[in-house]
Amino acid sequence: ITVLSNNPALTSQIHSVKSINRWNFLEYIISTLNNHCVIFTGGLFQDKTSFASLFYYISQILIAGTLQKEIAFYAIGIGPLQKKISQMLFNFAVKIVGFITVRDQTSSSLIPHKSNIVVTCDPAWTIKSDFSFQRNLTKINWELPILGLSIKNDKALKNHHLVNIAERISKIMLSMKDWQVVLIPCMSYEDLPAIYEIYDLILKRTD
Repeated sequence: ITVLSNNPALTSQIHSVKSINRWNFLEYIISTLNNHCVIFTGGLFQDKTSFASLFYYISQILIAGTLQKEIAFYAIGIGPLQKKISQMLFNFAVKIVGFITVRDQTSSSLIPHKSNIVVTCDPAWTIKSDFSFQRNLTKINWELPILGLSIKNDKALKNHHLVNIAERISKIMLSMKDWQVVLIPCMSYEDLPAIYEIYDLILKRTD
């Protein structure tokens, strides 16, 4: 297995796989030539972040197709495709994908002319749970109900969204005394600013 990564050295070290720089198209072409299948997974095909992001992944499909390699979508998320050209490019590229599973029904509806699509779960839910982290979170009573809240620090996330979320969480905490709220940063270096903002807003409403 060869993995495309922003940090190939770290990816290789952690997962014991060969890894290449995802931005180096020459490396991608050479690696594709030396493998028989290219697998896409995650929420790749969308133009909300940028059209360039969508074009990047579509280019990878077209390169793999040109090199006559098998192409598979593994539990991917599709959309939103806000621009007409985005949907057109995706429709063109997806024709050469041989195997497709998606992680939600909306993604399935955005794939044209495909009768063999399988709707499955996000691969994250198939990971075996490791509860050893619980002993490090000493302020949480694991016998009581817990509400987990994960906030992605996105450019579309505005202050009024955070205020609205904080108000709703505060009402839950005040009306359901046994419940505990755990704020979860999935990508700490990106999400912590929004998490801390939510935390401060909740404290002001529940003190």
